[in-house]
Amino acid sequence: MRSRLWIFRCQLSEAFGVAKSTMGSKARQVRDLLRISPFSPEFQRADVARRNPLVWIIEVNGVAMDARHVPMDIQMEACRRGVIPYVPAFGPDGKAPREESSVTRTATAAAPAVVGLLERCRELKRQLVDFAQSPRFSRQFDMAVSHGIGCTVTDDGEFTNLVDHFILQRPLADGRIVVEIFAAQHPELTETDRHMLLGWREVVEGVFRDPRAGGRRDRRR
Repeated sequence: MRSRLWIFRCQLSEAFGVAKSTMGSKARQVRDLLRISPFSPEFQRADVARRNPLVWIIEVNGVAMDARHVPMDIQMEACRRGVIPYVPAFGPDGKAPREESSVTRTATAAAPAVVGLLERCRELKRQLVDFAQSPRFSRQFDMAVSHGIGCTVTDDGEFTNLVDHFILQRPLADGRIVVEIFAAQHPELTETDRHMLLGWREVVEGVFRDPRAGGRRDRRR
């Protein structure tokens, strides 16, 4: 029978002879001092981390992907950079390759097509940003920067978010947004390119933990 690896808070406070409220207050101080949270992967058991989807979300050419379902070379590079705790294909012990899931096998087989799509996304994004920062939109862009579009511009990450907001969400004088004007003025774009570009208007915003920031640092995407 598997041993239980946890106890209730009331049992813990009784074992230490302190009130639950006192224990909770001290625990909060420790979390704030160490900048950790219940979702900090470095303090999770291996079996919990394996099931926690937040641990495995990585960014590949600007696209969020589950590291457990990407080709082996990408898993190894993400692990080398410290973005994920271990190479999923090898397991937490790192001794032997595990059997690939059907999703991973599909991702590996489709890797060349995926890489080509990601490269095209990056190129389109570069062209779109250059278009938005051209003299044609300089006045509107300067206004967006000066107003901060509802956020404080304190670093490169926030500035990138501001540019994205200006391109994908901020209506201009004629009611259109920059990405719509870009798509309309580039008839050479394929239908796939056009569909992808206009799909970027469906922005998902939320608070994400950035493990590279040396602790808890919230970023909006």
